Amino acid sequence: VNQFIKGISIFLGCFLSVRKGKGLVKGVLIGSLFTVISYLLFALIGGTLSFGFPFVVDLIFGCITGGLAGILVMAIKK
Repeated sequence: VNQFIKGISIFLGCFLSVRKGKGLVKGVLIGSLFTVISYLLFALIGGTLSFGFPFVVDLIFGCITGGLAGILVMAIKK
């Protein structure tokens, strides 16, 4: 459920911010930025900050989701 909510959030971020050109690059940047900000925010709330394997998996998922969303948004907006 958590990954699904993150995926939808990243897709909406791409849909609202990617205008024209380089959808893949912009999507990866949006996905990674969202992942880092949300990870830091929840680490502050939870009181633990650990950049271990779960963070790397989340970052990879965010980049892949953002890249796919950027490509999809570019195809939809054309």
